[in-house]
Amino acid sequence: ELVATANDDDATAATLLHAEEGTGDTVSIENGLAVFDGLFIAKAGLERNKLRFTTNLSLDGAISCESIVFAVGVGPPHELVVVTDASSATVTGGRAFSVPPRIEIIDAGENVLVYDYSSFIKVE
Repeated sequence: ELVATANDDDATAATLLHAEEGTGDTVSIENGLAVFDGLFIAKAGLERNKLRFTTNLSLDGAISCESIVFAVGVGPPHELVVVTDASSATVTGGRAFSVPPRIEIIDAGENVLVYDYSSFIKVE
């Protein structure tokens, strides 16, 4: 059995590493190989990530190892989210909303796509 965890200088391992449904952070070793399908880190912007792999095997040498340091970037657009709804304040006919609606575009990890200057959102 081999376990994968993630760490970052600014975050705890428990909040970083996730696995798609049907996969996990613990896998069996088969023919000397462990494959971690479906692992991901949702939070973008973290610059000093490492994966740590640990086994429950009784070994003469190291029972854990780490990946090289890597950064996590924002993924492709995934969905629109209402951050501020116009109906959160009084709406009066013929007047601009006193609280303007605010919509964000996020990736699958719920990171805001802050560098998208070419897309648009239409209201109807």
